Amino acid sequence: LGVQDSKSVDMMDRISALEVQMEANPHHTQTGTEGANGAPAVGVRDMVAFERKAQLVAQITAKKQERNRGSIVRQFREELKSRSKVLKRLGHINEDGATVLLKGRAACEIDTADELLVTELMFNNAFSQLSMPHLVAVMSCFVPMEKSQDQVKVKDTLADPLAMLEEAARRIAEVQLENKMEINVEKYVEDATVTTLMDVSCSWVSGSSFSDISEDSDLFEGSIVRALRRLSELMAQLGLAAGVIGNQELQDKANQGVEALLRGIVSTASLYTCE
Repeated sequence: LGVQDSKSVDMMDRISALEVQMEANPHHTQTGTEGANGAPAVGVRDMVAFERKAQLVAQITAKKQERNRGSIVRQFREELKSRSKVLKRLGHINEDGATVLLKGRAACEIDTADELLVTELMFNNAFSQLSMPHLVAVMSCFVPMEKSQDQVKVKDTLADPLAMLEEAARRIAEVQLENKMEINVEKYVEDATVTTLMDVSCSWVSGSSFSDISEDSDLFEGSIVRALRRLSELMAQLGLAAGVIGNQELQDKANQGVEALLRGIVSTASLYTCE
C-alpha cells in the first residue's frame, strides 16, 4: 500500500497476525448447527455452554447480593440492640426501651457534640464544681478542631477538669465495648480530650484580648473565631439541657459562657469590615 508511517505498519502487522490466529481456530469455519450423527456442532455446543455459564454467573451474583442485603440488615439490627443496651446502661431509656428518661431528654438537646459524654458529666455533677471559664474550657474539648502543631500545655488549673473528662470518656467507651459495639477505647478517649482550644477559650471568656490569645496559639485567627462561635452554640445547648433537668445554676453558668464568648470579633457578622 505504500504506507510509510511506522505506527500504521505495526498496526497492519498486528491485524495480519490476528487474522492468521483466527483462521487457525477450528470454530472459525464452523457454520452448521449440527455435526456428525445429528449432534450439535462443536461451535454450537461451546456457545450453549457459554450461555449457560453466563446465566449461572448472573444467578450466583443475584444470590450474593441478596445475601449481602440480608447481612447488612442483620448487622443493623445487632448494632441497634447494642446501642439500646448502652442507653439502658447509662440511664437514657427504661428497661423495655419504650420510654426516654430524664437523662435521655437532656441528651436530645445536645446535637453538636458527644451527647452521651456531655450528659454523663452533667448527671455526675461534674460541671457544678467548675467556674464559668473552666466550664467553657472543658466544653471546648468537644469542638472539632485541627490539632495544634505546637505541644499544647494545659494550665494547672485545668488539669483536674481534664482528668474528670478523660475518666468519664473512658467509662462510656468501656460500656459501649461491653455491649459489643465496635469502638477503640483509647481512640475514643483521645478524641474526647483534645485540648487545643482549652487555654484559648478559658482566656477569652476571662477577658483576654483577641490579639493576646492569638499570640499564645499557632492556630489561624479565622480558625479560632469559628471554633469560639461553635463553642458558643454548644454552650447554649448545654444551657437548654440544664433547663430540662431543672439545674438552674448550670443553666445560668452556661448562658454566662455564651455571653462571654460572643464578644468582640467573635460576634462580628463578617471579618471583612470597613470604617
